[in-house]
This record gives sequence, structure tokens and C-alpha cells, in this order.
Amino acid sequence: MPDVSEEQKLTIAGEESWDAHCLRNRSIVMDTFYGQFKSTCVCPLCNKVSVSFDVFNHVSLEIPQRRDDLIVPVLLFKSTLPLTEPRRYSILINVSAVVGDIKAQLSKMTGIPVQRLSLCEIFEHKIYEMCHDEKRVRSFHRDLILAAYEIDPYSDCTMHVISSQCKFKSLCNGAVQETDARKCGIGYPMITSFSVDLSCFQVWCHFRDRLHYIFPSSCNDDKKFGLFRLRIVDENGKPRSIFGTMTEASSILPKTEEKLVSFLEDDCVETFLFIEIEWNFSDDAITNIDEKNFTSFSNDSSVLDAVEKKRSPITLEDCFEQFTLPEHLDDDNRWYCSACKEHVRACKTMELWRLPNILIIHLKRFEFKHSLRRQKLETLISFPLEGLNMEKYCASTSNESNEHNFFVDADVPAVYDLFGVVNHMGRMGFGHYTACARRWNEDSMENDWVTFDDSSVRRINKDQVNSSSAYVLFYRRRVFI
Repeated sequence: MPDVSEEQKLTIAGEESWDAHCLRNRSIVMDTFYGQFKSTCVCPLCNKVSVSFDVFNHVSLEIPQRRDDLIVPVLLFKSTLPLTEPRRYSILINVSAVVGDIKAQLSKMTGIPVQRLSLCEIFEHKIYEMCHDEKRVRSFHRDLILAAYEIDPYSDCTMHVISSQCKFKSLCNGAVQETDARKCGIGYPMITSFSVDLSCFQVWCHFRDRLHYIFPSSCNDDKKFGLFRLRIVDENGKPRSIFGTMTEASSILPKTEEKLVSFLEDDCVETFLFIEIEWNFSDDAITNIDEKNFTSFSNDSSVLDAVEKKRSPITLEDCFEQFTLPEHLDDDNRWYCSACKEHVRACKTMELWRLPNILIIHLKRFEFKHSLRRQKLETLISFPLEGLNMEKYCASTSNESNEHNFFVDADVPAVYDLFGVVNHMGRMGFGHYTACARRWNEDSMENDWVTFDDSSVRRINKDQVNSSSAYVLFYRRRVFI
């Protein structure tokens, strides 16, 4: 089947793909054991989105290895008003992951689209490096701060600004004199974006609103303008004299109604504009700024959750969460983009679309090391014997009008109960298989479990079903479709 076109609805496209497969494969086995994946690929070059549907008879899940996972703290600077201080998130991610994976998880936590997130490393109050999506997590320097900024997508109508902050103190009755001031970096740098149609005064207001959490609570909007000034600089931090004669003030942004773009070069929307935010630390009790405000931030619940998650046992839910995360394809699995006409390392996301009556889950316990060896993972995976709810792992059609905010089989509960487990002991090629199961029919399921080990058959307690040898899990849907 061809990929889903822009004119098609996902529900219709998925149903057509399923019907096409059934034309030559219809059987009681397919009706019972087969489901459907929704696969989404995004081209990193042209951002083309390709959606396709694939039939499956089992789901293979990778086992997260928490011992290799890293807890990556990220400071998020939002752009939507009203603004508050930056918020720190903690992302638990594998050491082999890339920046694109961090953005995907942060997007999932915050609801901010990946395309609006820019990740940077901060060092000594300045942007040290803007991280591209392919950068490895393990290459981050521990002494640097990782920050995420919410910005508008790049376009000819948008201006993007990188701002650093410094402080100075007025010495002559409130008048700022450059010769009397000693500047030093302070706080976090900013990356922000705004329309090219903004006037110089509107740019002042833009920064005032985004620095809201720094100003004293007793300070009104008029007084805020006296506590900082905006200086246009080059990428090395040197003033650019673009507002008149070669004077000290010629690089300071005036509070006029003229458009800022009228003072800049023609390529101002294609490159970053650099602005230095200079703060006036006065002795006035009303306008005195607390330096702690420049480095303050709030903690998201994920900060504690990541630590607890790394310590806690791995669950089947963790495996499914990893399965549904966007994945950057490696060089051996490049995807062909029909728009770019090139094979690219696309960002691929797998989701469950149609659920089968009998769901078979395969745990990937054999980890490839090299061509001659695979390591057996003895990690204990905690899986439920009853009440596995697959609802959250199914693709949504919420982006379509007049559709349920749910997956295809919205009228049938996605709740499953375990009735069988295949266990594997030993290593690849030299192992031993056993099984445990319980009897069921379409109306009910027995509570007694039985283990099968060659000719030995005996009853076991249900607490013995979950073990580090569990290899293949068999779940039945409570309500068949």
C-alpha cells in the first residue's frame, strides 16, 4: 500500500490498508492474532511527514537498561505569556541517545512541538553551542548547562535573537556612564523570536515581558524600562553602531516607533541578531534587583521521577514507552524521502493502531554485541497478570475533525489479561524453554496457573509467573472484536 496522502483521513487510510491485506490473508488466525502498526517518518532535510500502516502478529519490545541510562537536566525557557522563571526537567535517557531524542521526550512532557524547541549548552552566561539533533548525549560536558528554548520556526517573517546578560551600576546620581561601569556576565542567556514587523519600542516590550520574573514585584512597567537597556552587538559581543553617529549610544536600541528591521541588513531574518541586555543595579529600595532572580528556576516533578524511575524495577509499561518514542534511524536503515529523492536518517515513530484479540509480546532478551556474540539480558520485567490497558500506546486521531480522540477500535476496551508465558533459560543456542499458562474461555479465565517443563506439569502460585526468564507473553482481550 502507498503512504497516506495529505487528503486522506488516517482512519480511512488505515482501514483501506487493513482491507487490502485481508483480501489475500483472511483467516481465523489473522482475525485473532493480527493487529496493525502506524509508522510515521519525518525527513530531517525537508520535514516531509510520511505515514504508513503495517500488519503485525506480535510486538517486539526492547528492554531498557537503566544502568546505562543518564539523567539529563534541562532548563526550559518558554515563550508563551504570561512567563515565569525557567523550569528544570529531568530526562531519563539511554547513553547512546541523541539530542533529537531529548527534544522528543521534552516535547512529550510539555506539549511544545519538537519544531519549536532549540537545545543549547550554556557556559559562563553565554551560549556555548547550539546542539544539532544528531549530537550524542554522551558528548555533553558536565560543567555546562543544557537549556531548551521555545522559539518560532525559521521563516522570512521571523527574527531570531541571541541575548546575553550583564550588569552595571550607576555611579553619578542615577546616570549611567560607560567609563564608570564595570560589566560582568550574569544570569542565563536568551534565545527568542519575534515578527520582523515589530517596532523598536515593541522589541523593548518583548524583552520586558520575557524578563518578568527578574524585576522586583513592586516595580511598575515604566520603571522596568529604567532598569535595563538593549545594546545591539555582533557575534563577538562588540557594539554595532547602527543608530546614528559613532557614539556610545549608537548601539543602544532606541524606544521609537520605527521598525527595527529598517536599521539592519537585508539578511537579518536569515541569521541571528545579537543583543546584550545590560542591567542597572541601583540603590533604590523600590527598584533594587535581587541577583538570585537571574539564576532562579522551578523544578518539574520529573526531577524526582527520573531518580525514582532509575532506581525502580523495569516494567512492561517502560518497554512500551520506549517502543513508542521517536527513533533516529541509523546509517544501515536509512529511509527514502520521495520529496528529497535521497536516503536519509529519518525520525521514525511506531504506534499501535489496530489491536488484536490475542496480543503476543516478545521481549528482546538477546542484545547484539558483535557478529559472533549476543548477550542474554536477565533483567526482571514486571508485567501485570490482569488489567493491562493498551489505550495509552495506541495512536490518536485527535488531529482530524469529527473523529474520536482515540484509536480505531474506540468502542471496545483495550484491556488485556495474561494467560501464558514462555520462559527461556540459558543462552542463545544452548538454552531451555518452559511455559506457564492458565485455562480460559470467551466468558472467563481461571485463577490457577500451571507450569510446563518437558514432561513435568504442576501447579504454581501466581507470584511465580513473573520472572527474569520471561521471554514471550500472551495476553487476551477481555472483550473480543
